[in-house]
Amino acid sequence: MPSVLSYGRRVQNSRVHFRLLGSLEVEVEGSVVPLTGRQRSLCTVLLLSANRVVSVERIVSRLWEDHPPVSGAARVRSLVTEVRRALGPVGARLVVTQSPGYVIRVGPDGLDLLAFESLIKNGTRAAAAGGWNEAFESFERALTLWRGDPHPDLSAPAEQFRLDELRITAVEGRAEAGNMLGRDRSSLAELARLVAEHPLRERPHALFMTALHKAGRTGEAMAVYAGLRKRMIVELGVEPTAELRELHRRLLGGTGGARTGAAPAGKFRGYQEHESGAGAAGVIPRQLPAATHRFVGRADSMRRMDEALAAAEPVVLLVGAAGVGKTALALHWSHLAARHFPDGQLYLDMRGFHDSPPMAPEEAVPMLLQGLGCRPPDIPTGLDAQTALYRTLLADRRVLIVLDDVADPSQVRPLLPGTSRSLTLVTSRDRLDGLVALDSAHRLTCGVLDSAEALDLIRAASGPARVAAEPQAAARLAALCDFLPLALCVATSWIGDREPNSIGAYVRALADRGRLARLYVEGDRNVAVRAALDLSYEALPAHVRRAFRLLGLMPGKGFSVAAAAAVTGVDRRRLEELLRPVVRLHLLRETWPGRFTWDDLVHEYAGQRAAAEDSRAERKAAVRRLLDHYLHGIVNATEACGLYLPRQPAGAAVAGANPRTFTCSADAYAWFDAEWQDIAAVVVQAAEQGPRPYAGRLVGGLRKLLHHRLPRSEWIRLTEHALAAAEAEAAGDPAVRTTVPLPLRRAALRAAKGRPHPYDEGPWPLAHHAG
Repeated sequence: MPSVLSYGRRVQNSRVHFRLLGSLEVEVEGSVVPLTGRQRSLCTVLLLSANRVVSVERIVSRLWEDHPPVSGAARVRSLVTEVRRALGPVGARLVVTQSPGYVIRVGPDGLDLLAFESLIKNGTRAAAAGGWNEAFESFERALTLWRGDPHPDLSAPAEQFRLDELRITAVEGRAEAGNMLGRDRSSLAELARLVAEHPLRERPHALFMTALHKAGRTGEAMAVYAGLRKRMIVELGVEPTAELRELHRRLLGGTGGARTGAAPAGKFRGYQEHESGAGAAGVIPRQLPAATHRFVGRADSMRRMDEALAAAEPVVLLVGAAGVGKTALALHWSHLAARHFPDGQLYLDMRGFHDSPPMAPEEAVPMLLQGLGCRPPDIPTGLDAQTALYRTLLADRRVLIVLDDVADPSQVRPLLPGTSRSLTLVTSRDRLDGLVALDSAHRLTCGVLDSAEALDLIRAASGPARVAAEPQAAARLAALCDFLPLALCVATSWIGDREPNSIGAYVRALADRGRLARLYVEGDRNVAVRAALDLSYEALPAHVRRAFRLLGLMPGKGFSVAAAAAVTGVDRRRLEELLRPVVRLHLLRETWPGRFTWDDLVHEYAGQRAAAEDSRAERKAAVRRLLDHYLHGIVNATEACGLYLPRQPAGAAVAGANPRTFTCSADAYAWFDAEWQDIAAVVVQAAEQGPRPYAGRLVGGLRKLLHHRLPRSEWIRLTEHALAAAEAEAAGDPAVRTTVPLPLRRAALRAAKGRPHPYDEGPWPLAHHAG
């Protein structure tokens, strides 16, 4: 059995030869290696992506399609071991483990498919330059490598289509070169068969018509055209292309023997290579939308994206929260980087977080093909065939593909080029972990602006003079907008050309009426912070939305998983599962394991959603669980530290509060230190919003822990809040004042060191009497 040929000649320096252009054959040292059906399938999957990593997930889906085994990864590992063993001493060097899967390393002299592709590219280049002898020889050698139908070993329709397309291109290329060299008679039979196999494909019809005309059979050439035209009108509802109609006219006039009569490269669909970088119809796409002229900052993000470009990263993810400026950053960088992509730039709004349904690959791929110059009638039916053509057209081009607002990895995978020459830039609110894990995507997180950048954006929109006149108001506006670019752009649209002190006036309106109520653009309520958050919120499953809403009832900027589990009424493990999609959409940030934070605007939004969608009873129960979680956790921590607790809280914690318990003082102190800011925020919230008696109970329980861990100023601050709560409740029940323990009141007075205290009179005598 002959070994695989490189450009039609025997290669002596390769010990292992793989043949895919026909039924799979593997030859080691001149001997054919017997493989089982599953081993053959594994080799085929790896060889079709030779020298590129194939993920375990993709291997499993290719080998078992819709019925993967439970232990698919383990089965793949076992198959890889079997194939390495079958290949002998070189097996481990050829089939390499590389995250997230495996790669088979082989050159053109070891794999007929690589040699086949190289020969077709060489022939196409030669034809474009008029080198017909070289073109004919390259296509001829490529076709000698084709041993028969490879489909039995190909489970993926896309790969079947791609290989068929390559073979047809080689046949067409050889026929065209033969026509130009006067060998048209030798190609007539092959072209007749190709036309019969592809009755709607224009290029073989054009070549067949030209060969018939040169053979003196112009009448038959006219019949070929008439038959094709009739089929296209009946089946597709379209006329032949202008190029084919022009060929028909020239043949009728007797001038079809010239070069122009032979279907110029690039005019009919096929595997075409253009040194100019033009698309399938001579089009270089320039689809990037205009970038904002008010772009500020982002120097670090721009540098990291430049580094990704220099490192030839094929997929770059730009992820972040709603309104953080991902699209603005992507477009600003893309316009600057466009010079590195001479074959064009494609852009799609994937509508991942939009009122309309997300763009499916079935809609996206045809749009991308048209951007690359394919006419709609030339686009095949079926996603696999379209994807194969899309990757073929991109194979040797350097194109920037921007996929904006992606919802999940399934939207992106069919749109990724098969080679690394192009770069795909993806923006999303989702972290898209699947693309990072399985497709080796390089992820960058886009955060909010820093304070200086936020002020630069306000200056760009409102004018430097106005910011100079109201520097404090401008700084306050940036903070109220959480340094979020969308919020800042919306806010400055309100300021516009109004009176000179409009920044301060708008800041007061935000503080008085609520930020979310004012952060929208007049005349376009869709351009609003609330509208952006709505889309992220609606993307969450219903049970996750409920948890997210109830978290809005918690005070402060951050919280622990244990406290969040209490307010939502679920156990900690279940809550961690519920929080994953919230974090993935950048509504929450995990600052360290078990600890989360969020922006004030998102916090306010969650609270408003809870008020609108959850009943008052549900909200009261959630707050009660949170208060009991901390109250009884404080008691347990005090006891674990061996500290005196003058008064135990009445009754047990309500169901779902799940207060922390401790086995030693070190754990108790660590918990108190980590949760202190949250506990203080809960005291203030209880004092101001109720239930007010909890403020006194919490402060009373904190007495010894405060004494050992925090300065006395914290005693005074929290005691004042608790006493104010008791005073507010006193009108209906004077005894409420006694919910703040007398010793803590005295400690607060002593700590004040003689300065006048607001509670020296009034409730103090009654509290003393109650003590």
